[in-house]
Amino acid sequence: MTTTPAPDLRLADLAEFIDLDAAPYSTRFSRLLVLSADGMSTWAGRARTASGTDTSRAAGPQGEAAAGARSDTHRSTGLLSVLRAAYERSAADSVVLDDLRLQRGGVPETWEAGADGIRFAGGARLLVTAEDRIVLTGLRAGDELTTRWTLPTEETDAWPGRVSLRETLHVTGRAEVLADGDQVQIRAHGAVELVWSVLPVPAALDAAALVTEHDRTLAAWMARCPRVAPPRQAMTALCWWVLGNNTLHLRGETSQEAVVVPSKLGYVGLWQWDAYFIALGLRHGAPELAAAQMEVALGHARADGQLPDVVHDHGVLDSSESLPPGDVENLRRLGSPTLEGQEVPLTKPPLTALTLELLSTELGPAVIDRHLEAVLAAQRWWFRRSDPGETGWPAYLHPYSSGLDDSPVFDHNAILRSPDLAAYLVGQDQLLAAWLAERGREDEAAQCRARGERLRELLEASWDGERELFVVPGERSEVTTRTVLNLLALLIPGLRPSIRDSLIAQVTDPARFGGRWPLPTVSRDDPDFSPERMWRGPIWVNTAWLVRQGLLTQGEDELAESVRTAVLDLVQHAGGPSEYFNPDTGRKADRATVLFGWSSALFVDLAVQEAAEVR
Repeated sequence: MTTTPAPDLRLADLAEFIDLDAAPYSTRFSRLLVLSADGMSTWAGRARTASGTDTSRAAGPQGEAAAGARSDTHRSTGLLSVLRAAYERSAADSVVLDDLRLQRGGVPETWEAGADGIRFAGGARLLVTAEDRIVLTGLRAGDELTTRWTLPTEETDAWPGRVSLRETLHVTGRAEVLADGDQVQIRAHGAVELVWSVLPVPAALDAAALVTEHDRTLAAWMARCPRVAPPRQAMTALCWWVLGNNTLHLRGETSQEAVVVPSKLGYVGLWQWDAYFIALGLRHGAPELAAAQMEVALGHARADGQLPDVVHDHGVLDSSESLPPGDVENLRRLGSPTLEGQEVPLTKPPLTALTLELLSTELGPAVIDRHLEAVLAAQRWWFRRSDPGETGWPAYLHPYSSGLDDSPVFDHNAILRSPDLAAYLVGQDQLLAAWLAERGREDEAAQCRARGERLRELLEASWDGERELFVVPGERSEVTTRTVLNLLALLIPGLRPSIRDSLIAQVTDPARFGGRWPLPTVSRDDPDFSPERMWRGPIWVNTAWLVRQGLLTQGEDELAESVRTAVLDLVQHAGGPSEYFNPDTGRKADRATVLFGWSSALFVDLAVQEAAEVR
């Protein structure tokens, strides 16, 4: 779908969405981000596993502004913190500058945050750039900057632990620099510009040139934001800014392909299915970046075809043996079978073919040709290596591989044959069959059709018409929690009519998955429903997007349109593309990450489709 960039997007219009108490400022290709002291205290207490599971006890941001509601641009005199994001590093261990304050005559200057940095009342401007540089321009005689300069306790090749202040701070103009341990005070005696580099650099840096490049890069990205219906344009611009803001280069990627990470707060890496959803939004204004997501996600397959769960700075997460220590401890607490001496492969749901099919509308059939063999190998892996007992219905061998780690369906079963996985695999086989037939590989196409048809029959045979759900044979016990995973069977063309009709009725039933804010991840009438707990009730944009895709597959275009409208309205009502939303209030859930990658990308995707239908 070809889109037209939106004209006259003003970065100032995005300032109302960026509240440093909850939503950090950062920029393209930078690992640095800026939070207020209140925001820092919130995020420093949060710990996330590589799967994305939140294991902290700290409360999330509270109040209307933190919940994501739009508010007027506000000014503050609060302290600021600059963090450097990294895979599996907590916010508390990521601080570069802390307790940063600009004063004049002993009085703190007020500041306001925006998409292009933090601007102080006296004219100074703070921004971060690529190569991990902090730039402060516009200081005047009489201005005084105070901060605490912090380095990590652990040395790494990319971030050496012993660096002197003089190696990292470059001052242009007349200023007095006083340092006492980690306390730094800089007094301006005239016009002064500062460049603070996390890594030592051999020569002085030109602050003005860094600001110019920062502004040019940001403007060029925002110029690619698609044009949508006027009521959706401001939120689309915010979501497009988020996608640009979350763009990084992963270390170790020899191709140096840029990727869009889910968030710089806790998710610095490329999660496989995040990459797919993010690519679907990027295709509307940055198709080459959408293609790069697929290159990285599919470029690290194991020899047996398995695709990794995560690609990160230090390698990949593709099995229980490559889990970071924090995840292992969490698994031990949960009594996971991964600690019984057996390596468990970790991956993500097989949405690869669906993503490539949709991307081919912008990138052409070459993107399918490019990745066809990888998709075939991954599909074979599911049936050969992830199907205990060779039943023909593969299983998630660990909750992490489902993406819905905290779902109640895994409360008693680490290994699960789930209806969503069956639907993904059936759909993938159908697409593979079509692609292979188009390329003259009819024998292979027939094998895919037969395999997919057999799995569809197995899924339909598990349907309990009285309880109106798929009774899932768990590893230890039967799973009967009514979750959104049942609804994803709608992705299968030709689904048995009685099952199809029941699932569609559940989508609209306000006691189940309907209501003002539809498609919670657990049915409202189920005992396991919780409106705030991750994957146990909150609305996620990606699962709602998938249900809508299923409705389109079933020919329910009008209902699919209403779901699309509801999702777009939800993100706007909540004030931004958070990780997940409370289905009772339509606001950001307390613990949810803000400015989240796939929520942003899929909002863009849905808004573009809505605008295309209006035209």
